Amino acid sequence: MDKQKANLINGLTLVIVIVWLFIVMMNATLSFTEGIAFIDHSLVWATLSLAVSLFALRLASKDKER
Repeated sequence: MDKQKANLINGLTLVIVIVWLFIVMMNATLSFTEGIAFIDHSLVWATLSLAVSLFALRLASKDKER
């Protein structure tokens, strides 16, 4: 993978992790109704899985370069 794609993946991973942490902090500090809590829970797991996928893609691209 070229350098531009690697930088894009790194940036996206960082942004997604920051968003995930923000959602977790919101969930921990505010009391939600049941419907909003379900949406919030879904957002946490969706962003976490996307961050893990991008991190795995980043590691795979580093192994491919070697």
